[in-house]
Amino acid sequence: MPKFTETVEELEREALGELQAVVRQLDRAVEAVTRQNAALGADVIAAQNDAEQRYRRVQEHLLAALASHRAAADLQMLASLLHVLRGVRRIRAQCENMAKLVGTGIPPAPEAPVLLELVEGAAALSISGVWLARAAFASRDVELAHEVVRLDTELTRRSGVIFRRALELSHAAVVRDWATAMLLVGSYAERVSDTAVDIAEQTVIVVNGLFREVADSDAGAREPAAASRGTN
Repeated sequence: MPKFTETVEELEREALGELQAVVRQLDRAVEAVTRQNAALGADVIAAQNDAEQRYRRVQEHLLAALASHRAAADLQMLASLLHVLRGVRRIRAQCENMAKLVGTGIPPAPEAPVLLELVEGAAALSISGVWLARAAFASRDVELAHEVVRLDTELTRRSGVIFRRALELSHAAVVRDWATAMLLVGSYAERVSDTAVDIAEQTVIVVNGLFREVADSDAGAREPAAASRGTN
């Protein structure tokens, strides 16, 4: 195997390793803020420094490899890996945002379980989206990349429900701050899901050799099926 190809494969393993690590970090951040676990929230924030150092190291290696002007296919893969790595950094930022809501004096609101369940469900969708985006890229599975878009669509729908429920609770002073915090968590989860879609799009780019939004390719993939149903 050519040495440069080995370098690309090693960089892919590192980028996917960071993506797997951020899934765990996101899960911990969600648990910290929904359960108001101060120790866990502090751990999430403390882990950011090491993660940032790893990000910079892998990014430097990717940029050095890009500067070597190798084969177009390798350059495309390196560019996609750089995009994935930057997506990981954006997700980590949302993890930190969630963790910072812990220990702010916002009490849990057992009298508002519906909103808590909605937020936990939305956060779970965002975690699944990142996990599927990683799996899609690792296996070059375009259909799995489309599934990330479908999860994102469902999360967007749920975000509207979360907003309306939080607005209802905001009229009660005793839970207003808590409801606002949960609304923020839902917003951060939505941003994570958007990033998961961006990462999933890199699978389509690597497989097809061109940029095509997975939402567009997903719609295109469904059209023939719809047409065939109409002729039956």
